[in-house]
Amino acid sequence: MALLLENMSKVNYKDFLDKYERSGMTHKEFGIQEGISSHMVGYYLKKARDERKMNIGFARVEVKQSPSGMIRISCPNGVILDIPV
Repeated sequence: MALLLENMSKVNYKDFLDKYERSGMTHKEFGIQEGISSHMVGYYLKKARDERKMNIGFARVEVKQSPSGMIRISCPNGVILDIPV
C-alpha cells in the first residue's frame, strides 16, 4: 500500500491511477495487491479521473465592448455572454 500515507487519510490519486493502469489488473486483483477492497479501488480511480478532468487549465477568454453598451465575452468553446453595462 505504498500509495496510501501511513495514517490512511490521504491518497495521491494521480499516482494511484498511474499504478493501476500500468498493472493491467482488475479492480479485485489490484485491491488484493494493495490491501484494499475492490470498491475502494473503484472509488480512488473515480476520484483520480475527476481530478484529472478538473486540471484542464484556464481557457482563453476575449472581452470586447460593443457599441450597444453591452460587454460581449466570447469563449473558445463557442459560448457567448452579453452583459449590459
